[in-house]
Amino acid sequence: MASHGKLRRERGLQPEYDAQVKGPLAEMRWQLSEQLHCLELQGELRRDLLQELAEFMRRRAEVELEYSRGLDKLAERFTSRSGRLGGSSQEQQSFRKEPTLLSPLHCWAVLLEHTRQQSRESAALSEVLAGPLAQRLSHISEDVGRIVKKVGSVEGLRI
Repeated sequence: MASHGKLRRERGLQPEYDAQVKGPLAEMRWQLSEQLHCLELQGELRRDLLQELAEFMRRRAEVELEYSRGLDKLAERFTSRSGRLGGSSQEQQSFRKEPTLLSPLHCWAVLLEHTRQQSRESAALSEVLAGPLAQRLSHISEDVGRIVKKVGSVEGLRI
């Protein structure tokens, strides 16, 4: 009978235990679940953004490379014409002796050199955008995807 009385006392304490421990515990579980869900959503959004940025960089690299090639062709085409457009041979000789001389020939040479330089810079930018930068963004995106999966697996654990 002593054990029967002990059971009654324990059963009487059960609702009190439920109210004091299980209620707040369930609330904490719900809050953690909501926080994990928010983290998953943020991770998904960041991963999607990183993938978009990587794709943008690849396409921008293609455009820069095309632009570089176009500038290079333009400079080459007009360099071959410069003999006909360069003025008299006397002006060309004086330009070679004193290149800082402000003349149409000098302006023409500076313009062509600037075009070549811009072509080289666009090619270099294309290389960086398509290579290391796009790869790094892809790696970061993959890392974020793995983190999101880990966060999702934590949600299944019991507290």
